[in-house]
Amino acid sequence: MVDAANRYAKELQKKGVETIIAVVHEGGSTKSDGTDINGSDSPFGPIFEFAKEASPAIDAIVSGHWHAKFNAMIDDPAGNPRPVVEAANHGRLLNEMNLSIDPKTKDVVRDLTTSTNHPVTRDIPADPEIEKMVSYWAERGKERYAQPVAKLTGDLTRTRNENGESTLANVAADAHYHAGKKVEKPAEFALTAASPLRGDLLCKKGNNPADSDGQILFGEMWQAHGYQNPVVVVTLTGQQIKQILEEQWRKKADESESFHPLAVSHNVNYRFDKSKPLNERINPKNVMINGESLDLDRSYRVAALAYLVIGADGYPTFTQYRQPERAEVDYWAFLNYLKEKQVIETPALNRVTSYLKFSKNLDY
Repeated sequence: MVDAANRYAKELQKKGVETIIAVVHEGGSTKSDGTDINGSDSPFGPIFEFAKEASPAIDAIVSGHWHAKFNAMIDDPAGNPRPVVEAANHGRLLNEMNLSIDPKTKDVVRDLTTSTNHPVTRDIPADPEIEKMVSYWAERGKERYAQPVAKLTGDLTRTRNENGESTLANVAADAHYHAGKKVEKPAEFALTAASPLRGDLLCKKGNNPADSDGQILFGEMWQAHGYQNPVVVVTLTGQQIKQILEEQWRKKADESESFHPLAVSHNVNYRFDKSKPLNERINPKNVMINGESLDLDRSYRVAALAYLVIGADGYPTFTQYRQPERAEVDYWAFLNYLKEKQVIETPALNRVTSYLKFSKNLDY
């Protein structure tokens, strides 16, 4: 982020621009976040590291992503304070920043900069025009929610078995694989983390009047999977895929282990050995992709959500990807898969097996 911000700040200066604000989709927080919307006590997080390093030509930094509340003045690399702000999330706060600009230099007079986070209250009358607009789209949303998508033969839940599989995760992996096959260099299989799984899809009729037993409504589908993240197809070597599977087990600060299982698409089966040390639990001979053992020296095309690919789900080897191709966004990938299948059968939990059962005390 620092390199990109510095490069474009320099380009702007070459064009005669001296008042520069960086709007950065990265976050941070403070010790005072829960008690003071304008607090800046003990700031921490990526946005503050960025603020300490980004070019002094940048006069203010507006951040997001962590849904935090802070209003800080952080010294730039030249030692001059500049505002670094985040105004919570979902319209709860508004940040008001006032910059005084010298008409001769076109630059901000830092000593005169002020910044304040204001709460958005509900103690004023609603604007009639906006209220009408909101009501219109709220009604359209209800109509969209009630649209039937597909049928269901049994529950799809996030409940994992002892090997880390769940019925919803398996269907999501199949949906990501389905989307990944549509790009120019198509996916050979899919890997899916837990992060896009947000709610269960139950066979029993829900509360919506349009619902019935075994029916998946659009709104139910929307609430079960996705967060507006694209399916991306990338190239990884067999060795990298093996290591990604090894990264499902992680050592915690107290030396105990946590388990972070990945779902695999229906054309993958593998077995792990929990009795082995970390990073030695996956034997490539026991990883079957389209009926063949994982070849450590071969390259594979893998479909996964971008959040997983960039390492944000905690599997660092994924970041070594090559040749990315964007497919459908997660919501639409899931929707299109359900619509094409029409009837979703509860998948068997037999894609992952183990030599030994997990300890009952293992964290998921």
